[in-house]
Order: sequence, then structure tokens, then C-alpha cells
Amino acid sequence: MNIPIIILARGGSKRLPGKNIKEIAGRPMIYWVLDACYGFQTYVATDSAEIADCVLNYSQWIEIIGREPVPDGQTSADGILSIACKIKLTGAFITMQATSPLVRSVDVQNAVKLYESGRFDSVVSGVAEQRRRWMPDALYCEQNKYPVYTVNGAIFVSSMDTLRKHRDIAGGKCGFSPMPLATYFDIDTPEEFAIVERLLHN
Repeated sequence: MNIPIIILARGGSKRLPGKNIKEIAGRPMIYWVLDACYGFQTYVATDSAEIADCVLNYSQWIEIIGREPVPDGQTSADGILSIACKIKLTGAFITMQATSPLVRSVDVQNAVKLYESGRFDSVVSGVAEQRRRWMPDALYCEQNKYPVYTVNGAIFVSSMDTLRKHRDIAGGKCGFSPMPLATYFDIDTPEEFAIVERLLHN
């Protein structure tokens, strides 16, 4: 695949310290995500020497991009824009979360295929859930006949043109690439960590 993958892996995390390389199901969390990147030119942008060393221990084919300490409130769009010149990024790109260890290579390939269909400016991954819908003006919860589509944050496919125009990696006409229901979770809390670790073991 010619579209590069960029993983933004900041060193600081207040709710789950060190989460990007915290060991889950026997491996650093980011390793599960890197497994899904096989066959793609992959960059990990980090402000942490510890994360950089951990990634290089996984494989030498991952390229590390050093960054200044990442301020609170910086979005993924800000992060991509800040490193685009360093890697000469001008066209399409994929960005993935280090905190979505249930992602698989087939999920990345499916998202890329949808993007390359030419029907969308960007593509996001997510899950389709069958849930009861709460009706605030009714006295019941309606059985939803249609899925509720939820973005899981695991994969975004976009381009620099879309990013600059909309200031969002999910800008313009955005397509939805479904993943298995279990991938609803990305890890930001100890509770989510425990759930995903059990799913990985299973």
C-alpha cells in the first residue's frame, strides 16, 4: 500500500499513565496496532524517548519522528499538520490510534479500499450497534430497527488537501468503514484497559 500510516503517540497521559506502551495481554499496547500496519510505510510521531525506544524494539522498519512536548488540547489534525513537512506528506495518509489494540490489518485495508473508491474525502472506522433508543418525549425506549453507527477512532484515512480545507482529518464527505463490534473500545481509562485485555486474551 502506498498510503503512509502515521501514529501519534504522546508520552503524557493523565488518566492512564504510560498507556501507549503499557503492557496489555503480554505486549506493549502499541505493538498490537503496529501488527496491523504491516505492508505500509509507518511513522510513529512521539515526544517520548521511552516510546521511541519501545517502537524500535518492535521493528526497525518503523520510522520515528521526534516531536516537541505535545500540549494539552492538541488535536490529531494539529499533530499531522505539525509533522507533514518532516515526512514530506502531500497526499493521502492514514492515522491510527496507539490505544486501539483490537485493530487488524484487514480493517486498515478495508478502510483504504473505501477511500480509494473515490466516493469520499475521508474515511473513519467504527462499529454498527443494535441499541434501544431513548426517546426523551416518550414513556418508553424504542427498539431501534436500524444500527447506530459509532466511530471507534482506530483508523482515519484522509488527505492533506482535506485536512487543510476542513481542519479535520474526518473532513468533507466522510465514509464509514465498519469493524467488529468488540472494537468499539479504545483505551483511555483503567476500566477500558481491563475490558480490552480480556478481549485480547480471548
